Amino acid sequence: MSPEPAPARRESTFVTVLLFPFRAIEQARGWRRLGLLALYVVIGRTLLALVWRRSQRIGLPDVGNPRVCPGSATRRCWRPMTSRLTEGATTASLHKDSKAPGAR
Repeated sequence: MSPEPAPARRESTFVTVLLFPFRAIEQARGWRRLGLLALYVVIGRTLLALVWRRSQRIGLPDVGNPRVCPGSATRRCWRPMTSRLTEGATTASLHKDSKAPGAR
């Protein structure tokens, strides 16, 4: 009676996808291996930078929508310069007519 070989266990799809970059580096030779390593380093550093940036923003307060003016209805909100230009003003008249903030 001869012993039968154990049946080969198939890896899950998740493990196959997770290990693909390592298997690609192992099978590649020469410049292709260096290129793969460089590509993986660039991708890894990009992901690390994005995660680091998101983690640094965790403690910041939410300031809300900057275009919404809090307070009374008589308070004037900031408007972009282009909105005043569409009302018939020229750039020269904007600089000439500029007043202190809050003055009418």
